[in-house]
Amino acid sequence: MKKTLVAIAAVVATTGAMAEATITGLFDAAINTGTATTLGSGPNGGSEVIVGISEDLGNGLKGTAALTIIGSITSMSDANTMAGFGMYQSHIGIEGDFGSIKAGAQWNPIFLASTISDISGRWNSSSLANPGELQNFNSVTYTSPSISGFTLSYQTQLTDSANIAAANDLNHNSTGGKATAYSLTYTNGGLTAAYANSNDDYYSADTNAAKSTLIAASYDFGVAKVHYGHLVTNIADGATDVTSNTYGVTVPVGAFILGAQNSSNDAGDTTNSYIVNYSMSKKTTVYFANTDASGTKTNQLGIKMAF
Repeated sequence: MKKTLVAIAAVVATTGAMAEATITGLFDAAINTGTATTLGSGPNGGSEVIVGISEDLGNGLKGTAALTIIGSITSMSDANTMAGFGMYQSHIGIEGDFGSIKAGAQWNPIFLASTISDISGRWNSSSLANPGELQNFNSVTYTSPSISGFTLSYQTQLTDSANIAAANDLNHNSTGGKATAYSLTYTNGGLTAAYANSNDDYYSADTNAAKSTLIAASYDFGVAKVHYGHLVTNIADGATDVTSNTYGVTVPVGAFILGAQNSSNDAGDTTNSYIVNYSMSKKTTVYFANTDASGTKTNQLGIKMAF
């Protein structure tokens, strides 16, 4: 159950207005087998707590903010604190009939579009080449309202190009350089489709620019849901361009969801993924995932609980 807190700041109290704070999140742990058997994070990449703020500003406007804290609940650092503790997807902005404008560390629109093509709803289980950066720090994002089923999202990263040399980290989070991205998403009934593009002036430690173009779609027939993704990534050096495709299907069977997915690229990499999710309640899910990435096999047996 979502826990809602009502906070009244001293300044706000004089006007009689109130800001609503929400605390949501996800706890996730899994037994992972492959080259070794370990207890760690599941497909989510860690457990997270999200603090959200919303305030009615009047005239149809609403102020919003969010702070996301992520870390592992299965391991500790030498200081007896959560390992990998950090923050992401944190921003502040204004929403209204015009759409929304947010500033901060935010998911790249091409990453959000790529989740449409994935049977788990996340980039982790497909072998699509990394669709641009997963998120852009120091970014401003405009998202339009839905117009006849279409929604436009445009993002720009506001960072001096002098910082490019230290821009990228191992989690594909762009902290410097200059990046722009956009997506156009269409939703109608069981159909969801998106076209997205990302331009990154600092793609990796040894590559200085990349352009990714993505087409993603899913259709829910009720008895089954099919997924498709096509990604082309052009690297500035011209030697590592990659075209990737992914096909998947999920089938609900009572409290179970069964899924299968095949992903491949023209570099010769192929990944087959299978998932079984069992919903113990609306918030708690037990899951099993099997992945064979070009002969490297891994399994995950885990439990996740949302709140």
